[in-house]
Amino acid sequence: MKYYLIFSILFFVLTSNVTISQKREFGINLGYGHSNELDDFSKIDILYSYTPTEAPFSFKTGFSYDYFKNTNSNFSFGRIPVGLDFSLGNKVQFIVGAGLNSSILLNSNTDNQDFNASKTFIQIGYYTNIGLCVSLNSKYSILLQTQYHQDFTPLYFENRNTSIGKDYSVDVKLKSYFLSLGIKYKLE
Repeated sequence: MKYYLIFSILFFVLTSNVTISQKREFGINLGYGHSNELDDFSKIDILYSYTPTEAPFSFKTGFSYDYFKNTNSNFSFGRIPVGLDFSLGNKVQFIVGAGLNSSILLNSNTDNQDFNASKTFIQIGYYTNIGLCVSLNSKYSILLQTQYHQDFTPLYFENRNTSIGKDYSVDVKLKSYFLSLGIKYKLE
């Protein structure tokens, strides 16, 4: 809970209007991806970023909703990312970024007994992203990016046994990658 509070405070500080910046942007991304444990998923990101005067980087935060579905289960997560994007270029920008995020398990429906017995509702992780942003005019731009996400904290614990019958537990951490397409609007 302590980490969720820290991420929430950072989110509100980064989105406040007291920051003097060259550029503030609001964006919406739609994406599709795959994970190591929960198969395919779709996501929607609502992002806010600001770039300090003449800086080659921007601070980014927002809210992401991820929906995972496979044949036996479905899950939904809310994520709050906080990170930095570095960009090169003017009209067409090459973007590389990284950051931290907190995730909250919003809903789960599965027949996996290990998951139901040991699931954790809050996860902390990191992400990296790479992509292109193309300016359409002075206010709008299109963003195409791919992102990799991995949790530091386990989603659940899976019980296993060795070939000689000895039981042990493995902490299952979510890893995922996705491709997204979005639009950004310059607020100033």
